Amino acid sequence: LCNNTGYKGRISIHEILPVDKEVRRMIADGKNADEIKEYALKNLGMKTLKRSALELVEEGVTTVEEMAKVAYYE
Repeated sequence: LCNNTGYKGRISIHEILPVDKEVRRMIADGKNADEIKEYALKNLGMKTLKRSALELVEEGVTTVEEMAKVAYYE
């Protein structure tokens, strides 16, 4: 049952950092998370949590309001 919320079940959104040799090197060299994320976004096709949530909004799976509850910090 959805407890009268209009929603049944949950949909996951993901932010996955692909790791290649350069990311491994950056981690070993002590680079900060923002530098690593920037590299992964530009070079590895990383998709952020917010981008994943926006795609679900565009597909009509969820709403902007629901997305904002979980992917607001970027």
